[in-house]
Amino acid sequence: MQTGAKTWAFLIASSMLSACGGGGGGTVGPTPPLVTTTFTSWRDPVAGKAIKIDGRGEEVSYGFDLGSQLITSIEHPPREVSASAVFTFSDAGNLNGLFLTSGSTPVAAFDQISVMAADQDFVTAASTTSTAIMSNPKSTAWDYQSFGVWETGLDTNSGSHGVMSLGNSAGTVIPPSGTTNSNFIGKVIGSYVSATGQGRTTVLADLVVNVDWSTQSLTLSTLNTRTSTNGSLFTTSTPVDLTISGTLNYAPNINGFSGTLTTASGLSGNSTGQFYGPNAEELGGVFILQDPINSTSPETYSGAYGAKR
Repeated sequence: MQTGAKTWAFLIASSMLSACGGGGGGTVGPTPPLVTTTFTSWRDPVAGKAIKIDGRGEEVSYGFDLGSQLITSIEHPPREVSASAVFTFSDAGNLNGLFLTSGSTPVAAFDQISVMAADQDFVTAASTTSTAIMSNPKSTAWDYQSFGVWETGLDTNSGSHGVMSLGNSAGTVIPPSGTTNSNFIGKVIGSYVSATGQGRTTVLADLVVNVDWSTQSLTLSTLNTRTSTNGSLFTTSTPVDLTISGTLNYAPNINGFSGTLTTASGLSGNSTGQFYGPNAEELGGVFILQDPINSTSPETYSGAYGAKR
């Protein structure tokens, strides 16, 4: 990646990465496979397959000043879009390709993929023009989903950034049988842009979601938020307090929830998500939180999350 690239959240130093089996090749990335396998679970065999996962996402466009290396404008409000990813695996079962699509637009194709040393539940991918962090298919943290963040347009005066939550929601029973309420435990991966337009800050946080199946409500909160700026090591000393809380709701027997999330520092925005797995074993969602008063402020906290009960 070129020196001075304007990544919001994903300028990850090589010292923070460990190799993921498979990878290698040029910066443009591989060609998307023509034949894919529909995703059911990461428990299924993956060797030699191209596995396609569909879901939902949000994205924004932004402007960037190459001289000051600051983000000058970000779209308000974000756009809700469909999203998908294709994960390809070698005959040995190693992840060797990642292809992201947001809305009807291909985001990027990556064949240089590494496990994030700071958190083995995620992989990073980068080219000269695009970058992404996605949940690690080999992680035992989730069986029925994938989620992550991406950015395009590096080292230009404009680009797009988005978040996605993908998974197997077909046949999910809502509510699951025999439960009154459930606690889901998981993680958030995200990025933060300051009010002055300074980006390059990756966010990791732990997630707790309490689901009351009788009232069709989810109470979401994060803890242990830590950030990494310009590829530095992660620290709990965050630029502002990015702790998130909020309540989301869904209609009876409908697999899809939404509601407002707010940071302790005052950013807010809509979050949407759904349950994954045949008996709602997991949930996932996305958010892009912005200044609710100043629509011209570039301050933005974007993220995707996944959790398991």
